[in-house]
Amino acid sequence: MKNRRIAAVCLGISACSGLAAPAWADDCTDRFESLREWARSAEPAPFVATVRVWRRPAMTEAQALAALANIEGIVDHPSRAELERALVEARNDGWNDEYTFWYLSETQQRVAIKTLHPDPDAVGRTDLAVNRRTAWSLGESSMTLVDTRRPPPQSDLGQAAQDIARSMVNSLAVTGLNPHLDDARVVSCQTTPDGRWTGRLAWADGASEIEVTGTVQPGGDLRVEKVRVTKTDAKSGVPNTHTRLSDFAYNPAWGRPMAQLSEVIGGDGRPVRRVQLVSIEPLDPAEAESYLIIPEDGGTDPLVGPVSLRTYSDKRPGGKGSLYRQGDTWIPVESLRQGNGALSQSESKRPLIAAVAAGIVVIGVLAWFLVRRMKA
Repeated sequence: MKNRRIAAVCLGISACSGLAAPAWADDCTDRFESLREWARSAEPAPFVATVRVWRRPAMTEAQALAALANIEGIVDHPSRAELERALVEARNDGWNDEYTFWYLSETQQRVAIKTLHPDPDAVGRTDLAVNRRTAWSLGESSMTLVDTRRPPPQSDLGQAAQDIARSMVNSLAVTGLNPHLDDARVVSCQTTPDGRWTGRLAWADGASEIEVTGTVQPGGDLRVEKVRVTKTDAKSGVPNTHTRLSDFAYNPAWGRPMAQLSEVIGGDGRPVRRVQLVSIEPLDPAEAESYLIIPEDGGTDPLVGPVSLRTYSDKRPGGKGSLYRQGDTWIPVESLRQGNGALSQSESKRPLIAAVAAGIVVIGVLAWFLVRRMKA
């Protein structure tokens, strides 16, 4: 315990570099444990960050053009949308999405998602925020609110915001270890005379194991530069892949260097996915509070601008439920289903109900969609 406390205090502090090299070699395991504990508990200063996400294009531009030429004139061909999307992604060199994240604390944050190319399956501009007990999502014309203490199934927007944060910024800041914190134990940790180190994490059931490698910094800090899956189940990732972290630079929000680029490398040695840090800056908490206020229909949001809603779903206990706006009147969606809406003919209600339900379902399962898209 004493060695572990010393390692925790010395982690990242250059004054500790005066300790003899053999002492550092002896406590590699303690330093690895301390690094993981820091990754678990680190709370950054308020910041705003933007990252871009790249996924390997399914085709080259030439391949996509050739495939589209084969179905020329067949407007409703089942592969047309997929091929058109592949063409756009190839022309955009694989950069698909941009995420801007405003972080005040674990329970106060907002993320704005912007698609960098026309995607036939894109939800459109989406903002997701959590402000203590309330979480909300705002689409082009739809809004959903939930109580973070009692979220409905598949609508835990507060958890979604936290998951996106971990995938987007924290994976760069906490050295790639954030997916590998719970229920794992340090199996080994060794350093080499040339300043390299290798550590292993494993789960008690023996089904999952990862290898972590990097460099020992002048102050004794263990920098993670590669995380490789050596044995897998659902906990530890995809086999035959590894994550590579690079372009380290000091970041004042975290008080330590963080990677500017994270890459998932496939079994063929080529990148499958990249997360690139575009910018990160300190955030004034007083200014950021305004970003977390629930936008009002007809009002103005400081990031989105004028807000005009067509569907509104308040899933909080005692909330207004799901509503659809027809003209200046808000109509409960349930009354449309029961035939009590303003429309007189049931045939004309069906497409309306379908459209309203689709909008609410899209915004309601947004948490699942966004997290899956980040991990894809």
